[in-house]
Formats: sequence, C-alpha cells, structure tokens
Amino acid sequence: CRSLLEIFGQPVLVETFLPGREFTVGIIGTGAEASPGVLEIHLTEEAEKEVYSYSNKEDWHGRIEYRLAMDEAARLAQETALAAWQGLGCRDGGRIDLRADADGIPSFMEVNPLAGLRPGHSDLPILCELTGMPYQKLIDGIMRSALRRIGKIKKKEKGKSAAVLLCVALILIAAPLWAQDESAELAKKLSNPVASLISVPLQSN
Repeated sequence: CRSLLEIFGQPVLVETFLPGREFTVGIIGTGAEASPGVLEIHLTEEAEKEVYSYSNKEDWHGRIEYRLAMDEAARLAQETALAAWQGLGCRDGGRIDLRADADGIPSFMEVNPLAGLRPGHSDLPILCELTGMPYQKLIDGIMRSALRRIGKIKKKEKGKSAAVLLCVALILIAAPLWAQDESAELAKKLSNPVASLISVPLQSN
C-alpha cells in the first residue's frame, strides 16, 4: 500500500481478499421477472493462479471447469446477485460476479449488465448451455424482456421498435456464423437491412 501511495500520489482502496469459491450468476429478465442461474468457475492446475483472469478466460479450455452450482453457497450467491440486479435497475440480461470470503459467504464483486453472448465462450451462453437452454432461447428471453419494457410506447411506434429489436436479435443469433465467416458478402447481407431500421428513433420510458 505504501509503495502504491508513493507511486501514484493518491488514495488507495484496500479491500479484503476473497479466497473462496467463485460464481457468476446469469440473469434473464427485469425486476420481479428476473430469472437467475448459478455457474461456478473452477480453476484447474493449468490455470493462472488465484484469479479468473483475462488469460484464463480467453483460453479457458483445460484451464477452467464450468460447473452448475446448486448447493447452499450457490443459493446465497443467487440471492445476493438477484438483489443487486434489481437494486441497480439492471434489465433484460446480464451477469453478477461473486466470490466467497474466508467464511464461505459469497460477496458481490461486480455487475456485467452487457454480458458477452458469444456461444461456447462467454459465461452467460455457457451457463445456459449447461442448463439445457438453447442459445436461441437465451436470445429470445432477453428480447422478450426488452419488448415488455417498451410496451408502453405510443402505438404508432410499436411496430418500428419491435422491428429494430427483431433485427438486433437476428444479429445476435447470427453472430457465431459471422465470427466464423469473415466474408464481406455475409456482413453486407446482415448489416444492410438493419441500417435503415436502427435509424428510427426509439422513445425511452
């Protein structure tokens, strides 16, 4: 701490290290309709030690074991995550990251309200896959939550807003194909019909 104070010349935040199990709670929905699931992140012997680092995440095969968690610690993690999600006003779909303290109590670390959606790589799709939820159903749940939220906009705007959200959903579903096929032709096919729609202004609520 002294060295950091000397180097940076500003206050240093000191927090207790959380040495226990690490969880990420995936949530689909908004408010009282939010539905969580708990994924435990287990570091193997091949992993960078102590933390779920960028290196461990990006090259997770052999380094990370993703496990569905349903024990008492997972229940506490779920309760804490759901309270944080609702208290912070998060919407539609995302993740809450937690880690257990020395007494085994899961503690909030951070919220990811714009969680990655890359199948087979991002934590939220991995969690859904382990529960048996197809990727398309994950996207459907996020989009339905968003559509319910904007249900109060003027009737004349409903069709345009729904069309925009539908196009966004199509892009998300097509993302895995887009990542595998870098051809300009595919990018053109996906982007052109969307460009004219996303220019339509949405009314916030």
